[in-house]
Parts: sequence; C-alpha cells; structure tokens
Amino acid sequence: MRLHSPRFEAALRRRIKVAVAASPALRAEVRRTRNILKRNLPPWSLRLGGSLACGAGTYAIANAAGHPANALAALALWSFFFAVVQSLDLTARFGENTDTVALRALPVAPTLIFKWQWWRFLRGSGFSLLDLFLGLGALALQQDLPPGKWLAIPLLALLGWGCGLSLAVLLFLYVPILLRQLFRFLFTVSGVALFSLIKDSPSLLQSVNGEGLAAYVVEGLPTGWPLALFQLLLPGSRLALLLLLPPIAGILWLLQSNRERLRDAFVASEETLVPVAAVPPSANWEDEAASGPAGLPLREDHDSTDLEETIRSWQFLAPLSWGRNGWWERQLWQRLNDRERVLAEFAFPNGYALTIHWARVFRQTLVAWLVVALAGLLSLDLQGWAVGIGLLLTGAQAGWLLTRSGAAFRKMFTSGVNLPYYANCGIGYRELGRMLAKCSLAQWPGFLVFVVGWGLFLGWLKHWPVGATLVFSIKFAWLALAARFIVLVTGFSAGSNDTSRCRWSTVFLIIVVGALALAFVGLAVGALFLPSPLLAWVCCALALPDAWLMFVAYGWFHNSMRFDLVSLPR
Repeated sequence: MRLHSPRFEAALRRRIKVAVAASPALRAEVRRTRNILKRNLPPWSLRLGGSLACGAGTYAIANAAGHPANALAALALWSFFFAVVQSLDLTARFGENTDTVALRALPVAPTLIFKWQWWRFLRGSGFSLLDLFLGLGALALQQDLPPGKWLAIPLLALLGWGCGLSLAVLLFLYVPILLRQLFRFLFTVSGVALFSLIKDSPSLLQSVNGEGLAAYVVEGLPTGWPLALFQLLLPGSRLALLLLLPPIAGILWLLQSNRERLRDAFVASEETLVPVAAVPPSANWEDEAASGPAGLPLREDHDSTDLEETIRSWQFLAPLSWGRNGWWERQLWQRLNDRERVLAEFAFPNGYALTIHWARVFRQTLVAWLVVALAGLLSLDLQGWAVGIGLLLTGAQAGWLLTRSGAAFRKMFTSGVNLPYYANCGIGYRELGRMLAKCSLAQWPGFLVFVVGWGLFLGWLKHWPVGATLVFSIKFAWLALAARFIVLVTGFSAGSNDTSRCRWSTVFLIIVVGALALAFVGLAVGALFLPSPLLAWVCCALALPDAWLMFVAYGWFHNSMRFDLVSLPR
C-alpha cells in the first residue's frame, strides 16, 4: 500500500482546473496566489546556493593556503555541521510533528510511515552529497589532477555522504537535542567570526597548515576520513592513510544497524497522554477520582496502560499547578483572572516557569563574564570577541523570555492555508494580548537585572561613568518592555492576510501602524541619545503609550474583521 496515488492526484488536479475555469473569483484568487509564490524563492534555492558557496570556498581556501589540507579541513567541518543539522531533521521527522501525527491516523502500517519519512530524509540530504562533490571537484581542479584520477571524486563524495548520514543517526540516537541545537548555533557564530578573521589576516591559513591543525581536524572527524583519502591522489602521499578504511567501513556498517534501531523505536512508540498536574487541585480530589463520575466505582485493572489510568483517574482534567512552583510564579498566578488562567494554560501547556529560566540565564552570564575577564589577560581583540559572543548568547535567551508567546501564534496548516492556534479556539485579540502582556511584565524584573548587570560590567571594562551607564541600562530595559506591544502586533499580523490585499483599509492600516512604529523608533533613539536629560526622559516615558496605541490601533482593524486570520504557506 502506498501513501499517495498519482492517478487520484492527476484526476483531482483536472477537476480543480475545471472548477477554477468556471469561476471568475477563483481565477482571480489563483492569479493573486501565483504572484505571491513568484515573489518567494523556492526553499531549495538557498541550500543550492550553499552548495555552490562550498565549492567556491574550498577552491579559494586551497588557493590561498597553497596546500589542500586546509581546504579538506574546512570541508570536513562543513560536512560535520550539516550532519548535526540532519540529526535535527531526524528529530523533526520522527518526533511529534504534524506529518507524523497525520500519517499515524491513516490505516497504514508504521513501517510504511517510517519508510516514507526515511526516504524524504535521504532526499533532503542530497545537497550534502552535492557539497562534497563540488568541494572535492574544486580541489581536484586547483591541484590540476589528471583526468584518470577524477574518477575517484564521485566515490570519495559518496563515502563522505554515507559517513555524514551515519553520524547524523548516531547523534540523533545518543546526543540530546539541546546540545545539538547549541552546537549548531555556536558553529554558525564561530564560522562567521572565523571568516572575518581570515579575511583580515589571510596569512592565518599558512600558520594553521604549518602547525598541522588541519590534519588533526581531517583525520579526527568521521566526516573527514573519506576526505583524507583525497591526499592519496596527490604526489608524495602517505600510504598510512589507508588505515582509515576500516573506520570508514565501520561507521557505514553502523548506518544500517542504527537505521533498524530507529525503525524499531518508531514502530514500537505509542503516543500517550501525560498527566497535566500531579498535585490534586482540591482536598477531596482523591475521593472524587476514586469514586468516578456519579459515585460509580472505577474498575481496577493492574494491566491498564498509562493512557487508561490517566483517563480513569480524571487527571487529564486537572488544572495547571505551575502557579505553586515558586514565589515569582505565585505572584503572576494571583494577578491573573480565571479567563487569563485558562488562556495561560492554552498558550503554555507545560506551564510558565520564571525562576528556573532566569537562574540559568544569570549563571551563564556569570560564566560569560569570567571568560571575558580571562580573555582580557591574553588579548584585547580576543576579549572583544568574548564580549560579543557572551552578550549574544545570554541576550538572546533574555529577549526570548521577555517576549515568550508559547503556542498562541503557532500556525496550523489546514485546507491549504495556515491558521494560528488562537483563531481555532475562539480567543479574542485583547484578552490574549492582555494575558501575554502580564506575563512579560512578570518577566521584566529579571530582564532589568540582566540589562543593568551587563551595562555595569561593560562600563567597568570601558571605564564609563557609573551613573550614565546605569541610566542608559534602565532606559534600554524600559524600551524593551514597551516594544513588547509591537512584538504582539507582529505576532497577530504574521497569522493573517492583513497586507496581502490592496484595499483602502490595508493602505490605512499600513499608514497608521507604520507611523506609530516610526514614532516609537524616534522616541527610543531620543531616549537613549538625546543630550538633554529632560527630553530624553520624556521620550522614554512616551515610548510605552506609543507602543500601546499601536497595539490598540491594530486591534481595531483586527476586531472589525478587515482581514482574515489566514495566511498562505511560504
């Protein structure tokens, strides 16, 4: 049995074309949609550009260094990075995603679903094979290899592609997803920094080759083992590189065994409901759960599954208990009304933690400060890089905590369009925005401490006045809180077609919202950089009403049904 029928799809396309041809309104909609799709590049175009950049970059590195070792090391790191990306793709395909949930609802065997998802994964990894082919081809062209040795390039690219796939499956099975996501982010930031450093100091490539670091990278990474065999095609090569053939064969053998393990885990997995709250919501909860509905006793069955126990004990109806987790959370919980608590359960199904997240941010900030201080003992340039990376890592987490919206604006693909979750549940614009604004206000004390701490630390490094640094930090934190209303507007706007149709209401919306947004930018710049303290504080005070007015103005269009809460997939 197949998951799709080409004959049925062809017949359905013909019927759709006939229906569209008979309706002027549908023809106009098709033209509008076609114009939107033409303005967007296909999703594979960016990845194809990355493959072309990989080939050109490999040639440029080999040409600048004068030896292929550095280019092979760069290509090995590139392949290792995309092995991590492919492991995250495996998590998305075989985890709790919409495709897997929909396919499990079909009357087909789980093994067939696994084959379908595995084939899509292999098809998506084809660009990694293209990366290796273009990279090794560029090296062969730079080294001016004879035509006979060019026949080994496709074989080495296939071996490297297979090693990358096997490594991706290994990472998916044995490495937590948070570590893989952190590595992807750090690798991206380090790659940009290294590119800037090499661009300013091209002689760094020769020094790396002279110290033998490139050889350690190529022969130390599993994705570099097949690439190291490229040196056998060069004159004066080392026959000891043939010792890499057994590890290559071993990691390729692991690909098949780990694929079978992944298939068995996917087929045997069972989606069960996890109890929302382990703490009973009332004192008589245990008596009510023991008696069941209408006082009827529950049937005892020691062989029941977790799903049955969750249903029989009524635990799936228990309210959230995150308001009892800490003092900070209790303060927010007490200031939410009954409706807002229900909305908080909708937007944050796993609870809205505050203390644990900010404690982690503050710990990472202290570690970043220690690294910056140690880097300053070595070099001022190194200290500058440490400040930038540390501020980027911790600032991204702090900004995410301040602007968290949970699952409220998450899009759900249905009937060919994307529809935000809140629109499916009959949730209003103002009530959802008010609840999220209260959550951001509860996060703001932690954000204020974070910004002031970083401001004073940078002031200590650069010898800035303490008073001016403190005032600047407080203003920045206040402006970030005011910008939360603008972020809310963008969240609602991303799930609608507010600007996709040319109407007078659309033009008026763009003018009003754009003017208020520009006014906020002007007030923010004035609050931070005006020489007059009085005018600067006035601009800082007016920034919050301006952002709130933008939120209210967009809400008028939203509640007046000037646009639909749908958007075309991109």
